[in-house]
Amino acid sequence: MQPFGLQDNVLQPSYGLAEAVVAVSFNPTGKAYSCLSISADALHSQGLIKPTKIGEPNSLTLVANGTPIDGISVSIRRENGELASDNEQGQVWIAGDSITKGYLGGADIDRFIGDWFDTGDLGFIHKDELYISGRTKDLIISRGVNISPAYVEFVVERHLDLRPGKVVAFSDQNIQQGTEEVIIVIGVQVSKEQHATIVREILSVIISEIGLQVDQVIFTSASNIPKTTSGKVQRAVTKQLYLDNILRI
Repeated sequence: MQPFGLQDNVLQPSYGLAEAVVAVSFNPTGKAYSCLSISADALHSQGLIKPTKIGEPNSLTLVANGTPIDGISVSIRRENGELASDNEQGQVWIAGDSITKGYLGGADIDRFIGDWFDTGDLGFIHKDELYISGRTKDLIISRGVNISPAYVEFVVERHLDLRPGKVVAFSDQNIQQGTEEVIIVIGVQVSKEQHATIVREILSVIISEIGLQVDQVIFTSASNIPKTTSGKVQRAVTKQLYLDNILRI
């Protein structure tokens, strides 16, 4: 941030959620925040953390969220509950006196195991610092393989030279065929003449780089893609609009 007149230790990244009464981890006061560049391919297709040089092709730069605050423990686990290795993305579990013991009415009871709570986030720990890399519920499951929608979005954005936030990828269960269909919504208007060509290019690049078969590509105005107040795409909301046949095209 120095080009904008801010010292590196001014911004203090952190991670928190309501179930922890907000705070889970903080960047140490006065310390410049850490960044880590990793292979996007390794992360999104294999769930592995492979450091790269910043700016290297097919790399992804993440900002650390500091270390757990006093009284809070963070654990990175595989889907089966086993502890993830140091170079592996996993589910972020937290424990501590400030962590809620349950939801009103007993909802989502499976997210609570002993003193531990499943945040629903994906992440990893590197040099004692927590990095958040995705959400469990957003994963696309294709032929038994978990694929990060962020990876699909990243590949499409790179191919079409789009800024982040203009592509949304999600999957939906086709009950009749018993298959998982993959849908991509792109916030760009294309002409009828361009449509077929661009769709073929997108399907080809995703098959080539990810090995994922996409069932439908939808083009819409960028303003029609739901986002949070912080500018993040809302995959679940976009999916529901699609399922309700009210996604504006």
